[in-house]
Amino acid sequence: MAKAGIIEEFVTPVIKHLERAEKQIVNLKSGDDKIKKKFEEINKMIKDKKAILTKRKEWEGNIIEKFGVVEQHIDNILEDKECNINGALEHILTALKEMVEKETTTEEPGEDKAQIPKYERGESSTTSATELEDSMPFVAKIIETLDPQFKNCLYCLSMFPEKLVIKRRLLVYWWIGLELVRAEWNNTAEQVGGRFFSDLVDKGILIPHKTREHNKVVDQCKVQPIIHKKLISSARRKGFILEEINDNFLKVCTIRGNELDVGAILNVNQMYLKSDVIRKSDIKNMAVMQVGQWKCVDCHHIEADKTDFLNEPVPNLKCLSLQNISRIPELPEPIGYSTSLMILDVRACHNLEKLPPKIKSWKNLTHLDVSMCYLLDHIPKGIGSLRNLEVFKGFVIGSSGNKKWCRLSDISGLSKLRKLSINIGRGSNVDDEDSSSLKHLRNLKSLTMTWGLDLEENKPVDQEQESKTMVPENPPLEQQEKTPIIIAPVNIFPPENLEKLDLICFPNAESPQWMTSTGLNKLKRLYIRGGNLAIVSNNNNLQGAWKVEILRLRFLKNFKIGWNDLHGIFPEVECIELLECDKITDFPLTDQGFWFKAKQEASPGNNSADETFIQ
Repeated sequence: MAKAGIIEEFVTPVIKHLERAEKQIVNLKSGDDKIKKKFEEINKMIKDKKAILTKRKEWEGNIIEKFGVVEQHIDNILEDKECNINGALEHILTALKEMVEKETTTEEPGEDKAQIPKYERGESSTTSATELEDSMPFVAKIIETLDPQFKNCLYCLSMFPEKLVIKRRLLVYWWIGLELVRAEWNNTAEQVGGRFFSDLVDKGILIPHKTREHNKVVDQCKVQPIIHKKLISSARRKGFILEEINDNFLKVCTIRGNELDVGAILNVNQMYLKSDVIRKSDIKNMAVMQVGQWKCVDCHHIEADKTDFLNEPVPNLKCLSLQNISRIPELPEPIGYSTSLMILDVRACHNLEKLPPKIKSWKNLTHLDVSMCYLLDHIPKGIGSLRNLEVFKGFVIGSSGNKKWCRLSDISGLSKLRKLSINIGRGSNVDDEDSSSLKHLRNLKSLTMTWGLDLEENKPVDQEQESKTMVPENPPLEQQEKTPIIIAPVNIFPPENLEKLDLICFPNAESPQWMTSTGLNKLKRLYIRGGNLAIVSNNNNLQGAWKVEILRLRFLKNFKIGWNDLHGIFPEVECIELLECDKITDFPLTDQGFWFKAKQEASPGNNSADETFIQ
C-alpha cells in the first residue's frame, strides 16, 4: 500500500461518517447556524489538509490515535441526541488542528530530532489514558478491516513484549511455521509473508525501527503501542491462548473445537537452558519453538546445560530456532525424525560439530541456517535429497574425500534453491564437477561465498560485528598482510540468473575469470567485503556493461579505482557504499559512506560528479 494507505482506507470513511452525522444534526437543529458552520469548518479542514497528512509515512501512528478520538466523538453525536454537540465538535476540531499544526511545523527528516514522532525516537508516547480509550474503537476497526489471513498474522504479534524490536525474518518464519502463510502461485511462502509484513508497515501497524540504507528495506520493527494493547484482547477472543510457562518462557496456542491446536513457544529472557526449564507437555503441540536468541537489541548469550525437552519427538514441529546457543555439540536425535520440519535455524551455535544423519528425512524443509557454526566441517550427504529447500546458509565445502560428506555437485538438483551461502576453507575439495554444479541452480538468485584461511591459531569472528575482522575463521585484515596467503578454490561458477553476489574475503588480487558482465548479465547487487581484491577486471569492450545497481565495497585495503573508471565499469549503478577502503578517497559520499544517483540526471554537458549525483 502507498504512503496514503491509512488516509484512504481509514480516514476517508471517517469523513463519510462525519457527513452522515452532519445531515442528522443539521436536520434536527436546522436553525443553529453555529453547528452548521462547525461542520463546514471540519470538512474543509480535513479536505484541505488531506494531501499534507498523506505526505509523511511515519505520521500514520499519530493519525490512528487522533482519528480514533474523532470517530469516538462522531459516534457520540450519532448515538446520543442529547449529547453536548458543540462540545463534541470542539473536541474534533482540536484533534484535527493538532495534526495539522504538528505536520506544518515538522521539518525535513533528520534536521531536528525534537520534531520526529516520539515512537520514531524510541521514546514512550504521551497519549493520555482518555485518548487511548477513545482510540480503541478506531484501532478495532483497523483490525476488523484486515483480511482474515492478515488478522491471524497480526495476532501473533501479541505474544512479543511491548516496545521490543522484532526482526522481519523472525515474523515471517513464525507465520510460515504456524501455516498462516503458504506458497501461492509463483510466490514462495517467504515472499508472501514478506508482502504481509510490508503491508503492515504501510498501514502504520508496525513501526520501522531499522531500514537498510542501501535499498530502504525495513529489517526491524516495533508494534504500535496502541495497537499492541488491542491485539492482546482481540487475539483472546479469536481463540489465541497466551500463557506463561515460567518467568522467561511464553506459550501461545490456538483452539480448534474444544481442543488445543498447534502453537508457539518463545524464549523471552532465559539465559541458561536446563532440563526443567520447559516441560515436555508444554511442547507437545508446538509448531514453532523459538528457544534461541531473537532480540535485535540487548542481545545475550544463551548457554545450554541440558536440552532434555528436545529429546522427545514433536510431531507438529515446523520451525525450530536454537540460534546463538552454546554447548550443543550435536542436535538431539529426535529432531532428525521431525518430518514436518520446514525451518531450522542453528545460526551461531558455536559448539555444533555435526548435523544428524537423519537429515534426509526432512523432506519438507525449506530453510536451513547453519552459518557461523565454526566447528561444523562438513554437511551430511543427505542434504542433496531435500528437494523443497529454498534457503541454505552455511554450506561447508569439506576438505576430505569422505563419501558421506556432501559436495557442491550433490546440491545441483535442488531446483527450488533461491538463496545459498557457502564457506570455502583451506584445502576445500573442489573438482571440475563441483566447479560448474551451481550453474544448474536456475532459481538461485542470491549467492554468498566466504573464503577462510582456516588457520589453527585464528579465532572465529562474528560477521555481524561490522568490524575489520569481517570474515569468520580469518585473522584481522591488518594481520593478513603479514600472514602467508593460503589460496582457497575460487573456480566456482555461479548461475547466469543470479541477481545478488556477495564475496567475502576473496583471496586473490584480481577478480575471478567467471566474474564477467556477460556471465552475470542479470546481476543487480554486488557486495565485496574484506580480502585481497585490488581490481575488478574491465573487459566491457568485449562483454558489454554491467547492470549492477547496488555496489557495496567494505574493508578492501588494496582496492583502488577512480570515480570515472567505476562508472565506466558499472554505468547503471544507483547506490554505492564504501567503508574502510583506504585507497579510495575522492568519492562524493554521505557521512554514512553512501552515494545515491540523482533522481534527475544533469545536462549532457555537465561533467561535475557533485552536480550530476546527489549525496
